[in-house]
Amino acid sequence: MDAERADLYWKWGVRAGLALLLLLANVLLVMVIFNASDAFDAVDRVGEAAESLEQASDALDVVAAELGQDGDRIAEIIEQAGEDVTGARDVLERAGEDVTRSADALEDARSNFGRAADDFGRIADTLEEAFSQ
Repeated sequence: MDAERADLYWKWGVRAGLALLLLLANVLLVMVIFNASDAFDAVDRVGEAAESLEQASDALDVVAAELGQDGDRIAEIIEQAGEDVTGARDVLERAGEDVTRSADALEDARSNFGRAADDFGRIADTLEEAFSQ
């Protein structure tokens, strides 16, 4: 009976070991299932983050395009301002030339008035001499 008992213990020991292994496998399966839902949640969050980054990238593309257009407009405005300054400089140069011509004309007129005054003075002297005789 000793051999029978040892055989019986062996069989029950193997059965208990197998039951323990099955229990551990079930516990491991439950842990994998709980962690799998967390993994799926993490994958979903990564997907949402990727979509967010894509939207941010699209927004940055729009902003970059607008900045490029604004830069072009600013360059055109600066170019137009340069042309306006050149035009104003030309007008001021012409005005300076006109002022110089006016100053020359006034100088000529002053000289002419001076000569006319001298001529009137000579005429007056001549008339005075004529009436005094």
